[in-house]
Amino acid sequence: MERSEESRRWPRNSFLASLNSDDRAALLSLGTGRHFEAGSVLVRSGEPSTDVALLLSGCVKVTADSQEGRPILLAVRVSGDLIGELAALDQEPRSATVVAAVDTKTRVLDRKTFLDFVESRPVVALTLQRSIVRKLRMATRYRIDISGAPVVVRVARVLDQLATSYGRANSDLVHIDVPLSQTEMAALVGAAVPSVQRALAKLRRDSLILTSRKHFAIRDIEALRRLVR
Repeated sequence: MERSEESRRWPRNSFLASLNSDDRAALLSLGTGRHFEAGSVLVRSGEPSTDVALLLSGCVKVTADSQEGRPILLAVRVSGDLIGELAALDQEPRSATVVAAVDTKTRVLDRKTFLDFVESRPVVALTLQRSIVRKLRMATRYRIDISGAPVVVRVARVLDQLATSYGRANSDLVHIDVPLSQTEMAALVGAAVPSVQRALAKLRRDSLILTSRKHFAIRDIEALRRLVR
């Protein structure tokens, strides 16, 4: 189905892009606007808060601490995505920390406002379920990858996932508008930085990607997906 002009404001597969225009406008009219500078914490692991945040612009990183106390990058979220819905649903403490990677604008809703809205609109409730399932599938894929897939395949899969969710086509390239350093990419794929650097070098040599500082672009998405498969 062709996407509306309004939905194109949000990356494909993001929560806001998946809503119809009426539900999206109604949701965006709720809550309070908040701005977070790069490095600011939106959500801290272990906190009892239950607010939900809609990302209107920018990019955030979802992290957790390892047993050694080292932060591990679990995921990235960009404009159109939803943050904090699990705590709103089960009222358990936050399971991860969310930090703004760049200046980020949000719409923050308290738990009651969010749940009342979802419960009053069955289509939104179904969209929320699908969004959570998509995140769980990606988390499962991540656990499988770090258990044994070659590093170059792990890197290719992360790039494919980011391109699918957040890619922006321009000429013959698909730009991934998520600022990730090689160190952060290494954390995402569960590999050492030198291994990720070698994997990225191979993908560049094979003319699959282009890289610059904290930026990735896909030159041949079909070839990248063949490598993933």
